[in-house]
Order: sequence, then C-alpha cells, then structure tokens
Amino acid sequence: MKKITLLLALLWPLTCGASTTQTIPLGNRHYDVALLSSTAPEHSFSIDVSGARMLVIDVATPATPLTVSVVDPSGQALDPATFQQLTIAPGDEPPLGAVLFAPGVHTQLSIDWPMDGTWTVTSSLPAGATDTAVTTTALATGGLETGASMSR
Repeated sequence: MKKITLLLALLWPLTCGASTTQTIPLGNRHYDVALLSSTAPEHSFSIDVSGARMLVIDVATPATPLTVSVVDPSGQALDPATFQQLTIAPGDEPPLGAVLFAPGVHTQLSIDWPMDGTWTVTSSLPAGATDTAVTTTALATGGLETGASMSR
C-alpha cells in the first residue's frame, strides 16, 4: 500500500500539472447614431478602450461625405489623411449584412495596439450639406488572455 501511495504521489505532478494557454478574442462593439443638421452640424462619440489589440472605427452616412476627426486618450488628434474614404453602392455590400460595409459613404480607420482610455470621434456636416443621419461603429478586438490547468 505504501508503494502505491508513493507512486501516485510521484506521478501526481506529471498528470495534474499540465496547463495550456488559450487566447479568447475580445470583441467590444460600440454603436452611435445621430442626426446632423444645420442647427446641429457636429456630433461627438466617446469610446472607452482597454487592453485591445486593434480598434476599428467606421463613420457612415447614407450619401453625404462628412468631416471626421479622431482624438486619442492623450488628446492627440489623428491625421485625417490616414483615414480610408469609401462609398458602397446598394447591392455592392458583402453578404451576411457586414455592419462595417453597409451601403453609404464611409470613413474608416484601424489602429493597432490603441492606447487605453477614452477615444473621441467627432463627425461634422460640411457647410451647405443637407441633413443626414450618421452611424459611428467602433470595434475593439484582441488583447484578452486566460490560462487553465486541467487534470486528466
């Protein structure tokens, strides 16, 4: 009996000490919808980011190009020349209703390893433009890990 107990005590760390690390993707999606008009030509939306691998921001309207500015948590404005501008016609959007590729005029940007804190996206209606709805979508991904130890 002593030999079996001793053998089990020696084998225990080999069988129960195994561990593996799995990455669980973080998928925080934030939406904001506003109406821009001549009386309210600007709208700001704040996004709290923590531990993300990538931050993707999409500002869309049905047909009116907007002026978009993005300010990081340190108060630094991102260069608008780095934002991608695209127009997606009805029928050209990908299948399955991908939110970031709905028909309309889009301003998009991706930020690798975004700074933790509050990001601010401001959409402005150009002078003389007609009233329009604006949808801002932000998707923060990656960065969350967990570990697990299991016995056999």
